[in-house]
Amino acid sequence: MSGFVGLPQGLFTRFGVVRVLARATALIIAVVFALALRVGVFTGNRHVVDAGRVYRTAQLSTVDLREFVAEHGIRRVLNLRKASDPSPEYPLERALCAELGVEFVGLPFSPSHLPEPESLEDLIACFHSGPYPLLIHCEHGADRTGLASVVYGLVIEGKDLDLALHDDLSWRTGHVGLGRERAMDLFFELFRATRGERDFESWARDVYPALHQQVEHPPRKRDRSGPPRA
Repeated sequence: MSGFVGLPQGLFTRFGVVRVLARATALIIAVVFALALRVGVFTGNRHVVDAGRVYRTAQLSTVDLREFVAEHGIRRVLNLRKASDPSPEYPLERALCAELGVEFVGLPFSPSHLPEPESLEDLIACFHSGPYPLLIHCEHGADRTGLASVVYGLVIEGKDLDLALHDDLSWRTGHVGLGRERAMDLFFELFRATRGERDFESWARDVYPALHQQVEHPPRKRDRSGPPRA
């Protein structure tokens, strides 16, 4: 140790802490990467929602989408992204669907806000009307696609809420539920807390519009206290 005379006291301890933190960080990165591989984040986040009827993915390239449509006999593509997104995928996908004779439905949902009641109504109607097999996707195939897949499970398959969430809105399909994507979880928490004896479809029709207004568009302070004084 004589060669290290004059070094600040506690230097080795600090180096030890740095090494531990570096190893912990590397381990976390490795776990996240392994989880991403398992989920399929790097290959389109492709999953089966209802075998032979409903599939889910992230945004696929036109080449991958063409192959996916052929492999699964897709008859309708439900795109949950905004048509105004700056990426070129939206018009390319719509054109490809027209070429393949596949029905294209653009139904924009937000990844960071509760779904609009009208959009939710349209989503449920889409599930009732078909045609099937159906492909659902957004950009990453995790949050908006997860919400739509859970709704399908509740409305069409008659799934229990916890099972539907386990299958389609969890880490298994890339949903973390932190930050802005927390809105997807909040939506189903509202359903659980206010459903009473209602099934999901009647709740979405009769209860949810008022809840959406309260959460997304709460009255301003002046509105709560009545009209302004003269």
